[in-house]
Amino acid sequence: MNDGMPLIGKNELWERLNWLILLRWFAVTGVFIVITGTKYVFGFDIPLFQLVSGIVILVIFNIFFRVHNSYLKSQKNTPAWFGKAAGFANVQIFVDLSMLTYFIHFSGGMENIFIFYFIFHIVIASVLLSKKAAFLQATLAVALLGTLVLAEQLKLVPHYHLAGFIPSDMCLLDSRYVYGMLFVFATTLYITAYMTTSIAAKLKSEEEKLADANEQLALQDRLKSQYVLTVAHDIGGALSAVQSCLKVVLCDYTGAISDKSREMVARAENRITYLLKFVKDLLDLSKMRAGLKMKKEKIFPAAVARKIIEQLSGNINEKKLKIDILSGNENIFIYADPGAWEQLMSNLLANAVKYTPPEGRVSLKIGEKQNNIEMEIRDTGIGIPENDLENIFKDFFRSKNAEDSSVSGTGLGLSIAKHIVDRHEGKIWCESKAGEGSSFFVTVPKGEKNER
Repeated sequence: MNDGMPLIGKNELWERLNWLILLRWFAVTGVFIVITGTKYVFGFDIPLFQLVSGIVILVIFNIFFRVHNSYLKSQKNTPAWFGKAAGFANVQIFVDLSMLTYFIHFSGGMENIFIFYFIFHIVIASVLLSKKAAFLQATLAVALLGTLVLAEQLKLVPHYHLAGFIPSDMCLLDSRYVYGMLFVFATTLYITAYMTTSIAAKLKSEEEKLADANEQLALQDRLKSQYVLTVAHDIGGALSAVQSCLKVVLCDYTGAISDKSREMVARAENRITYLLKFVKDLLDLSKMRAGLKMKKEKIFPAAVARKIIEQLSGNINEKKLKIDILSGNENIFIYADPGAWEQLMSNLLANAVKYTPPEGRVSLKIGEKQNNIEMEIRDTGIGIPENDLENIFKDFFRSKNAEDSSVSGTGLGLSIAKHIVDRHEGKIWCESKAGEGSSFFVTVPKGEKNER
């Protein structure tokens, strides 16, 4: 680990800079409450003007830090950003230590029990900055407090006694006690910096190892998917050839066959049809996991939905289902991979039609919210048991009531749907109860025309 570099990444560094500014607003509020309570509730004699002035100065600094942090965000992609952000963090902590010393001076010096708040700043510096910077900040804290103690002992600056909190005969603390406290304070800060940076470095090292292991696993998964993709494609080709031969026999092109033979061949052809659907789903899932590029184009979800419903019209008419497409605006569009989006809609609508009993209802709502497209596909079908909802997007999973029904399925449709939504940086979830139908929700950003 490089001692000159922060222990966190670029995104995390900016987030913590923002957090540091937010934390300072809480600190300003806390200092104001303590000063007000000390002066007007407990009646302690404290230099109110100097302390309130310190609060005003801290507020001004924090406003400046907030503005500069916004500027840093706009420069996030520049090469020198990381160094500037780390320097900005050092400046913030330097100001915090200086202001804390200022407040300590005007509220009792070494009498003030809040001197241990220096430790919090060293912990923040140790997590936020490099190991070297953390020790430099600890040295700065020791130097600031040490200079204050020495200046008070030499009467170069006045000592502000905490009247009402510390007895008057203790206002001039014994120098041996003061310097002993300063020594303990200094060693505590250095030990804190050492322990915090060591733990942070160890955690960072383990995080990097875990990230490398995850990357290797992801690579192996992609390679496995590529292998399955090749094998499934070959199997699909062979099954299609077998199915063609069976259709030739069923159509009597090879001559008449007995009823018993026709029945057996028809069964075989039905099984081949199921296997072809299974292989197709396996191919689609493997394509998603292999990370093949998705070319995004401008498409209209309502138009795609009507196309899918037209393809399902045979089953819809046979079961006398009521189909509703509710779109507030037919011109709502999205940038998505056309093939993947059509497959997503097909999987969800086909499931709704398949598991809805005759004379039931399937409805599709399409809307937009800010820069997102939102869809809801609701049916009055068999529903999904509540304890199965967390598993429905897993490979090959079928709920118990779906398995008990006469409806066949591969258990891959919803898994494919989730992969498609994930690739489009969206979310998909389901709300359902057994026997009461299901509602599937999809939210995806409109996106831009690109490849990913």
